[in-house]
Amino acid sequence: MECRGRDEHDTIATNTTVKMGRVPDAIKEKAIADLHHQQVTMWPSSQGPIAISSAVADRPTQLQTSNPSRCCLGELEPVGHADKDDFDQYFPGQSVNLEDMQGTRSSEVASDLTFCDLLAAFNSPWAWKKAEIYDRMIEQLLQAQRSDLQRQASLSLLNKCKTLNIVLEELDYPGKHTTREDFFKELTVSIPRCVQKLLSICDAVPGFSLISEADRAMILKEGLFEWWMMANALFFFEEESYLVLGNGHFYTRAKMLSILEKPMVDEMFAFSKKLYQFELTERMIVVLQAIVITTPGRKNVVNSVNMHQLNELLWDVLRCELTRHFDDSHTVMHHLRQVLQELRPLNDSYKIYIGELQLAVGKDNQESHG
Repeated sequence: MECRGRDEHDTIATNTTVKMGRVPDAIKEKAIADLHHQQVTMWPSSQGPIAISSAVADRPTQLQTSNPSRCCLGELEPVGHADKDDFDQYFPGQSVNLEDMQGTRSSEVASDLTFCDLLAAFNSPWAWKKAEIYDRMIEQLLQAQRSDLQRQASLSLLNKCKTLNIVLEELDYPGKHTTREDFFKELTVSIPRCVQKLLSICDAVPGFSLISEADRAMILKEGLFEWWMMANALFFFEEESYLVLGNGHFYTRAKMLSILEKPMVDEMFAFSKKLYQFELTERMIVVLQAIVITTPGRKNVVNSVNMHQLNELLWDVLRCELTRHFDDSHTVMHHLRQVLQELRPLNDSYKIYIGELQLAVGKDNQESHG
């Protein structure tokens, strides 16, 4: 059974919790009809009927469902009485630009742990001491990720669509009618924001600052897509993408196919499916992000020794986390090592497709202005 983002925002088991697959057809039809007449954004209002609760972020409460192929998808916590008939409460018509809400990298998420702390924990004969330091590092990574409003918006979109069994392509969602060229420009504009998010994660990794500035710059350049894929694989679910861009537009599978070739898109979804073959928690995923960033062997990285040492320590952090959740953690660890090996070739394919698209878009722009 696949289980995605089990610890991201788990459901509190209350009488108001909605079970997936049990929404009457009349309600879904009304919801779809309403959405065809309004601009839809997925960012939840702080005054709305749903709030994201960090208090339940690490409580693995399973969502009941009649479909065994589905499970808890990082559900949101219902606050008060949630009337599912009023669909506008969940898909507010007011447009919100997430780009203005991203903020800057915060010093509050900077790592107060050092590489020596991780090394001491790795060599410690005391399991409790190792767990204490590793938990502190994971919490720093999670704190850096919680400041990502775009990720939370994507999570909201995923949860609401799965709860109400809504197919995105049946809706007139934001960005659906954007041309291929304009959508590619939107993706290009979002790259600096992705770099900023990656830097926030890097800041929370003890020892990353020991890597030379030139090597860090090369890691950011060469590893951006690999990190992005690991961070967002959660939102590639059942052949649909539930990503929300900074301007509120949805980056659906159909929009991906307008940008990338089908084989590339299929590879991205296949990677996500393999990654979530086991019930990975958000704590595991954020450690995997750090592992992807520090994976040695990147092209043009001069001093790979420091990266190799740091990467092995991070794998040990993940190993300890896996032993808490899986009886056969060795098998899961081996599976994840195999899956991560697919990221580098996927990254190479992505660069080829994007390069070809840039040439095609540039040629179209020249012809349109000719």
